[in-house]
Amino acid sequence: MTLHNRKYQSGVVLIVSLVIMSILTIVVLAVNSSTLMQERMSAAVRQSSISLEKAEQTLREVESVIDKATTREDLVGDNALVKVNLIEAGDAPDPFDEDTWKSNTINVAKNGSKFFIEELGTAFDETSGTNLSQLGDVSESSTFPPIIAFRIVARGIVGEEDNIQSQRILVSYYSKRLTE
Repeated sequence: MTLHNRKYQSGVVLIVSLVIMSILTIVVLAVNSSTLMQERMSAAVRQSSISLEKAEQTLREVESVIDKATTREDLVGDNALVKVNLIEAGDAPDPFDEDTWKSNTINVAKNGSKFFIEELGTAFDETSGTNLSQLGDVSESSTFPPIIAFRIVARGIVGEEDNIQSQRILVSYYSKRLTE
């Protein structure tokens, strides 16, 4: 390159390199933002799965307690296997109301999840002929004890009560033949 050519160069290479560097910086920032969003989404999916597992575990635990009971007193009596608060049919609180889960009548499972059990009554309704148990004749004339239906509502959360990051509310219907 001669001395004469250097005079006519006016920094075009510098401007082109700055434009290329600016474009690369924008691309890197966009990729970084996308990566952070993917991390947040995967953390949310993980928390959602954990809260679902806690709620499912609570349902199985409560169903096991009901299954081991032979009388209603096994659930609510002084010598209950695991004492639970049974809620009368129709008196169950709204599971989507936050105050429901702060109530003293709500039961706490081993894993820390909360639940309530609504006693729906006998699984056979003579007026409509509905047999929720699908186990044949369970009417008053039956020699078998009545089959009692329950609605179990369990709530699994991730985080603390004052800072819930994820929650799942599951409902299960369960019936059990209980003697009086």
